[in-house]
Amino acid sequence: MEKLDIYTEDGQFIGSEDRHIVHRDALWHKTVHCWLYDMDGHVYFQIRKDRGTLYTTASGHVAASESVKEAFGREVKEEIGIDVDYQNAVLVNVVKFVMDRENGDGTIFKDRAFANVYVCDFEKDYDNFHFDEEEVLGLVRFDAQEAYNFFKNPKGTITGEAITSRGSYITSAVKAYKKDDFLCNEGETLLKKYGAVLEKIIAITTGNYPVVGQTYRHFKGNVVTILAVAKNTETQEEMVVYNHDGDIWVRPLAMFISEVDHKKYPDVTEKKRFTLMK
Repeated sequence: MEKLDIYTEDGQFIGSEDRHIVHRDALWHKTVHCWLYDMDGHVYFQIRKDRGTLYTTASGHVAASESVKEAFGREVKEEIGIDVDYQNAVLVNVVKFVMDRENGDGTIFKDRAFANVYVCDFEKDYDNFHFDEEEVLGLVRFDAQEAYNFFKNPKGTITGEAITSRGSYITSAVKAYKKDDFLCNEGETLLKKYGAVLEKIIAITTGNYPVVGQTYRHFKGNVVTILAVAKNTETQEEMVVYNHDGDIWVRPLAMFISEVDHKKYPDVTEKKRFTLMK
């Protein structure tokens, strides 16, 4: 029997319980929503088998005693069949999700989840995909900026690359998708549901949000390696931690991604203080 850690509504850990009891008794627990992207600026939506709609790359419960990032790696492996460097996944947000629905036997399925939404990059090696046949029909790759623009005004269609399996072979085909092809619950909009994920992916892939392991060049020529993006415990301000020639430095994220002060440095041609090296 699968066990889940359970929490109070304000997030305090109180123990663990069987999954069916968690949903019977409306107990708060953690889930993970796993979004994959590539550094060319694409996001990958899953084609769900149950509805045929497009949704998170992979998702599921966080098991008892499992970290959220460990659950990220496990769910991607189980549903998509690939290993990703989940420790470098970047948090987008944590959403409190509440839903009740009637089961076929008349009982009520009560969902009370802290949905942890993360994004993680991966190498575009489709040959390693092995979709869970019980849950997944495939993936669709979209340009993240195009998807964001479409979700702001979802009229007409958006073009994506459908990646599916045929026996042991992975195939792809360019297709057009409309608003109703994306999973969106009553009372939601596509932008509200997926906008923050796309914004984070766009920021990362355009060098406006550093990720562990990336290298950036300062406008004065120094090359730095990102070690972490941390938060100040008192102010919640995000701080970039980086290595330069063996020394560890920290700088506010807002300053790190800011533009060069050309009044102070009139001879500098670079636009940004730090530029992502690809």
